[in-house]
Amino acid sequence: MNLLKNVDNVDQHLEMDLIIVQEWYDTRINIDLIDGQVIISETNKIRMFWLPDTYIINALDAHVVDSLIPAQKLIINSQGLMYFAIRVLARVKCSLNLQLYPMDYQYCHIRFSSILYNRQQLMLTWKLFDIHKDEYPEFKIRLWYQYEICRPWHNPIRQNTCIVATMKLVRNLNYYIIRYYLLTFLTVIISFVGFWCQLNGWPARVTVMIVPLMDLITEDIDDNNDIRVNYVTAFHWWMMWIQGFVYLVVVEYAVAIAWAHFIVDKKNHRKKLQEYIAAQAQGIATIGPPPPPVLIGYYCGNNGWYARAGRFVDRMIYFFVGEADLQRDPYVRNKIDYSSRILFPLIFLLFVLIYILATVAPWAANYN
Repeated sequence: MNLLKNVDNVDQHLEMDLIIVQEWYDTRINIDLIDGQVIISETNKIRMFWLPDTYIINALDAHVVDSLIPAQKLIINSQGLMYFAIRVLARVKCSLNLQLYPMDYQYCHIRFSSILYNRQQLMLTWKLFDIHKDEYPEFKIRLWYQYEICRPWHNPIRQNTCIVATMKLVRNLNYYIIRYYLLTFLTVIISFVGFWCQLNGWPARVTVMIVPLMDLITEDIDDNNDIRVNYVTAFHWWMMWIQGFVYLVVVEYAVAIAWAHFIVDKKNHRKKLQEYIAAQAQGIATIGPPPPPVLIGYYCGNNGWYARAGRFVDRMIYFFVGEADLQRDPYVRNKIDYSSRILFPLIFLLFVLIYILATVAPWAANYN
C-alpha cells in the first residue's frame, strides 16, 4: 500500500493508493525473440497479452491512476516471467466498530480474487504485502499481515481463489485531544467562571453560561454528522456529560437567586419578629396578626438532613475559602455560589479522571 488517503467513519470505507504487482509465467511467450527483457507501458499493447482478472472483492470502486500516462507497466523477461505493475486508487469497504471512538482500533481487510478462473485454473498467492507509510494524522497502522485464503462468507465465488491482507488501525489520540477534547474541556471550565460573578451581574453570568452551552451543542451536532451510528460511543459519553455540567451551571444560577431571596426574606422575617416581640414587651399595640415563628413556605427543618447538609457546606467553605459572612449580602456572597466554586471543578475533574482511566488506558495498550 502506497498511501492511506482517508478513513470515512460515516460510509465506513478506506480510500487508499495501491501499487499492485503480479508475477506469473506464460509458456506461450516465444522467449527466443526476447533479448533480456521487454517493457511495455501502452494500454493497447498490454491488453494484447493475457493478464490475470484479479479484482478487489470488497472494493466500492477502483481505477488506474493517470499521471500524464496510466501508471502501469508490463515486463517480460527471457525466461517467460511476466511482471505486471499497476497503481490503483481504491475505496475499500471496512466495517468500523466505533463504540470506543476515538480511542478505538479497527481491523480492515483487502481481499483479492478472480472472477473467471477457479482454483485449478488460477491460484493467487502472496509474495509481499507492505505499507510504505504507517503514520497518519488520525490513524497509525500498527500491524499488517496476509493470508492465502479467505473465509467462505467473504468470497462470493467460493470455488475461485481468494487472498486477504489485514491491517490494524489505531487512532492517533493527539489529533482528537487537540481538535476536540482540549477545546471542550476549556469550554466547561469557562462556564465555571460565572460562580465568581455577583448574582446581580446577570449579563456576565448569562454570557459565560449560554456561550459555552451553544458552543458545545454546535460541536455535538458536528460530531454526530461525522459518526452516524445507532449506539453510544465513548465520545458521545464525553459530550453528554460535559453538556450536563453546563446545564447544571444554568440550574445553579437559578438556585443561587432563589437562595438569595430566601436569605433576604428570612432576615426581614426575623426583623419583623424581633420588632413584634419588643413591642409586646413594651405593651405597644400592633396592627395585624403576629408573624409566625418560622418563615412559611421556606421551612425545611432544623434538626434533619437539611441542617446537617448546611453545616457540612459551611465547614467545606471554611476549609477552602476561610471565614466568609454569607448572611450579610447574599447577592454578593452567595452560599450556593461559594459551594459551586468548590464542588463543580472537583466533580468535573473526577469525571475526567474516570473517563481517562476507562478509555485511554485500553487505547494505549493497542497503540504501543
